Amino acid sequence: MNLEYFPNGLGNGSLVLIYGIDPIAVSSLKEHLVALTTKRIKRFAVHELPGFLAVDECRLFCSIAQRDRGVVLLEPPNTFECRLQPSSWDNIEGLLEPFTEKDPIHGFQWLDRGNIALMISVRREW
Repeated sequence: MNLEYFPNGLGNGSLVLIYGIDPIAVSSLKEHLVALTTKRIKRFAVHELPGFLAVDECRLFCSIAQRDRGVVLLEPPNTFECRLQPSSWDNIEGLLEPFTEKDPIHGFQWLDRGNIALMISVRREW
């Protein structure tokens, strides 16, 4: 799975896109999200998970927050953190389910629509 930042991905907005077809990598991402929702971990790096490739050194951390903040820029130009409540991570974990299939039915799915959007797609498009 590729992880790439598009500063002008949504008209005037920006986008962090996870794309590709790798059910095993997405399953690993889901397992880490479950660990967040159950508070076994507080933070992890998506770009360090097996099967993920950081395009142009795009880095994404996921962490637990008291309130949903969405994706925020940590370090320009390509280091981000998605800060959400456990219940929101639980919702995202469910949204990833179709992408754990060998032939995903959905082409893309919004994971968070904050100032910097987060999306998963089977291709480098949305």
